[in-house]
Amino acid sequence: MAQNSNPTLLYAVLGFALIVIVLLSLLQAIRFYKDGKWSINYIVLVGLIVVAALATTLALSAIPDTVQTAAFTLFGTIAGYLATRKIPTASSGGANDTAGVSTSPPE
Repeated sequence: MAQNSNPTLLYAVLGFALIVIVLLSLLQAIRFYKDGKWSINYIVLVGLIVVAALATTLALSAIPDTVQTAAFTLFGTIAGYLATRKIPTASSGGANDTAGVSTSPPE
């Protein structure tokens, strides 16, 4: 049975996720400023954090259990894909491989 929504806890979870994403963005900006390289790991980590925040939000909401079960299955599939995804390495794509992400400034 679905429980009642707790807005205080929900805001705390979403606030924590937002703080983590901002800190990851700051670290990525520092890396890009120093080395001029974009990390595909950043995108994977932000995706996992977003999926975790959405799943926690869903768990804290007053939604029927059947809907929650289907959504958790979808979130688990997405998180599993992101967590086990092969990330290009220096041996597979070269040291400057950015997985299709352009690092040159726009003209």
